[in-house]
Amino acid sequence: MQQGYAAVLCVLAVMGLEAAALGECEITRLLQDKLQYEMRLQYLKHYFPIDYTVQVQYEEVLRPSNITRLRNGTVSEAALRYLWFHVSSQALLRIREVLPEKHPSWKYTQELCQLFDALGREYSKYRQVRRPPARAPHPCPGTHSHGRGGHGCCMHAQRADTRYMHRYTCGT
Repeated sequence: MQQGYAAVLCVLAVMGLEAAALGECEITRLLQDKLQYEMRLQYLKHYFPIDYTVQVQYEEVLRPSNITRLRNGTVSEAALRYLWFHVSSQALLRIREVLPEKHPSWKYTQELCQLFDALGREYSKYRQVRRPPARAPHPCPGTHSHGRGGHGCCMHAQRADTRYMHRYTCGT
């Protein structure tokens, strides 16, 4: 009799995990559709003035070599997805800071903000566990800060504050 209950609980747990993953997958698919090359070209290149730049910090640039290094290290795929979300939403915020409301790209960036907010709500459901490094210590131990008001060198040092800032800036 108890084995039957265990089997039912196991099936329910798997179904719950699939339902949670479906939300993230659906939002990511919508983001992928919105971020197609043609749409980005139209809204974020053709509608911007020639040679217009948005200033970003070195740490805000996500390079393929950094992703490969993280993937080969101790970083999980879920953490890499969160990193992509964080860097992309911050880049979108930088664009929104310089974009006037009457700009042709305003509605497009507003829709992207709403999708990133929905994805942020999905990610906030997950429990984030910090794994210790396997090979080397943190590259900049003196500047790494997880407290409020600290000046950390890593993007994830300010992840909680940025989520609320993103909602406030995008108006959702």
